[in-house]
Amino acid sequence: MLPRAALALAALLALNIPAGAAFSAVAYDAKTAPLDELSRDLLTTNGYELREDGKIWDKISDAPVPRAGMSGLLAHLAGARRLKALLQLNILLNRGEGEKTPTGEEREIVRTIVRQNWPVFGVGTRRDFRSYFSLEELESLDKIPLRFEKDSGLSTLKDPEPEPVPAAAPSAAVIPPAAVAAASVPLATPDLGTLKPWTPPAAPAAVKPSTSVAAPAAPAPPAPAPETPKPGAPMVSAEQYAQFVAEGPYTKEGKALLQMIGQKAPDFCLPLLRRTVVTAIPQVVFDGARTGAGLRAGLVTQPDQADGLLIVALSPGPVYVERRQSLFSAKQAVLLAESPRFYAELGVPAPALDALRRDAVAAGTQNGDWGAAKVFADGSRRGSYSAPEQAGELLEQLLLLGLSREDLTASVYAARRWARTARLLFSSRVKDDFGQDSFLDGDRRAELRGWLERPDEDEDLTLGSWAAARVAALDPRRGGPESELAFEQRAGGTCVRAALEDALAQAARARARRVGTIESLLDAGLLAAKDAKAAAQRASDEEADARRRLFAALPACPPADTRREQSLRKAALLVAEASRAERALRERKAKEENHERKD
Repeated sequence: MLPRAALALAALLALNIPAGAAFSAVAYDAKTAPLDELSRDLLTTNGYELREDGKIWDKISDAPVPRAGMSGLLAHLAGARRLKALLQLNILLNRGEGEKTPTGEEREIVRTIVRQNWPVFGVGTRRDFRSYFSLEELESLDKIPLRFEKDSGLSTLKDPEPEPVPAAAPSAAVIPPAAVAAASVPLATPDLGTLKPWTPPAAPAAVKPSTSVAAPAAPAPPAPAPETPKPGAPMVSAEQYAQFVAEGPYTKEGKALLQMIGQKAPDFCLPLLRRTVVTAIPQVVFDGARTGAGLRAGLVTQPDQADGLLIVALSPGPVYVERRQSLFSAKQAVLLAESPRFYAELGVPAPALDALRRDAVAAGTQNGDWGAAKVFADGSRRGSYSAPEQAGELLEQLLLLGLSREDLTASVYAARRWARTARLLFSSRVKDDFGQDSFLDGDRRAELRGWLERPDEDEDLTLGSWAAARVAALDPRRGGPESELAFEQRAGGTCVRAALEDALAQAARARARRVGTIESLLDAGLLAAKDAKAAAQRASDEEADARRRLFAALPACPPADTRREQSLRKAALLVAEASRAERALRERKAKEENHERKD
């Protein structure tokens, strides 16, 4: 049975990004690289024109699809088709509450949908619906190869092929090794573990020119000056990290969490983790009122202080109330932020709940999906997060802080994906140690299982949730590093218009985020109708004012940033590193499962 995520999946359909990805402007040529039937179907059904000269025309951007972006485009189109099918199946199989057996007619509809979309389904989805087909049918379906099984939303990302350049006249001079070495410097990235720059082989020995050559050898061109590496990125050993944590300015609980992540964090993120903790010295506090909009953790900066103190705030447990969506539905938890500033920015009063008061006394305790919860007289509850879950949240926040400090956040998607992968790998290791995942709350438990069992669907769902209006962490027009660079290259031709569109989109997303949160509080009965209406009106008025200011004084073109492409290439390395770590975990688990079957 599919999870009840119809609304989340519907939001993902908006991520059907056209053409997009390109580090190279060379158009795709279907004559030299013919498309198979599935690729042609994906393109034509989404409005792309297959022209006689072999070009694939994007009618939205009125330009041919670039060669470097074709694989990414097909992956996006397949993801949109897969999500549409999953949404149809989810609605069909979850019409009522609880588990139910589909009728004969429903089974036939399911079979039709699954058969039509089998080429774009991943391993997990195919496995879920195998019971709907006979052995003969499965034998035929299994002959269809996996085309879009993904380790990440950017699994097709690769360095573009260079555009052809006319060959230069031969020269008797030999390029010095220094020039070859310097050529790789712009792609160098701070040491993040295994992300190391490629070192070219030594140049061959110079050949002495013959004395019969009439013209003298041209002087060797000067080697380009290498980019000066940024200071402040020392390597911190495991012993140095452990000693610093033991002697550092942390509470007993904070030290325990830092020691746990130092021992169980995945290898690829350990260099950055240790360096961030030892050099930035972030404080760790357990205070849900300082996590901002985050329900589990948040990074608190205090720019007014001279020392620039950095604080990672962890919530001891969620504050929530239980509400029914309808008369006969089961109660569901509505989680609430604790930060007073969060409600002030919304323009609404904080809910008058005992669980939000520090001096309130609980009437009892109750165990549930949110840990041992204190139950208060007004029905509000305060749950509890386990130490391993808090350690995972702390790891993610520290890695995001480290990426920001070392200028590796050019792509929001890449930074969040890299840090999230580290947290999930950490949770997977803890799960293996405990033999179960009950140390996680209900939402994090479902997230870990989806990531382990259905990585392709999980990637799309995560991308959509980050781009959703109520989260707004990711601009859906940009996506990952590859798509973001292509978006900015297209916008460069009309920079004033593009800057205006960007500002208008940000204003609209800010209003949607505020109004969506206000509606959630109103639906849960935690906000008076008059307060909700007034706050929503203020959000709309502020957006209208922002639009008027923008049209009155159009934004200027942003200055040219020659390092932007290099920064996005580094971001692509982050995504590739996270993908390799995930792939290694799944290969190891597959070997373990095969070994158990043989036994």
